[in-house]
Amino acid sequence: MSDSYRTKPTSEANDEFKAYDHLESLCDGGRITVQSFVKIKYPKGWRNIVEAFIKTCKQYPIEIKSISPEYAQLDIAFCVYDKTQEVRIWRAIDKARELSRTTCMVCGGFGLRKNSGTDTIVICKDCSRLMEATGATGTWLDRY
Repeated sequence: MSDSYRTKPTSEANDEFKAYDHLESLCDGGRITVQSFVKIKYPKGWRNIVEAFIKTCKQYPIEIKSISPEYAQLDIAFCVYDKTQEVRIWRAIDKARELSRTTCMVCGGFGLRKNSGTDTIVICKDCSRLMEATGATGTWLDRY
């Protein structure tokens, strides 16, 4: 039997933002746990949102099940061990979702939703212009 499930997720490109490593460093010393096999993916522009969420919830015993940019908003799934704090965690998640809807996924500035192929992204005007000039799409196709 292979132990490959115990390895940390790797990024597709060396210069790509490593969300798992970022999250792991934020959770160090707190009561939040993150297993190495869970899906942790969020764009570099949303780092501050995740940092604020972790700062709010760091003292609560929770396990993060996934963080992803589904439907152009930050989606956080978790398992809580102390039910008395669950409402506070849900409120922190709702705040993170709300902030992510207007925060550029690239730079972290104010952004608007934009359809890019079949995906929806949140991007500011400057980053959108830069992407158009370089031919980037803001979607998974940019890896190829």
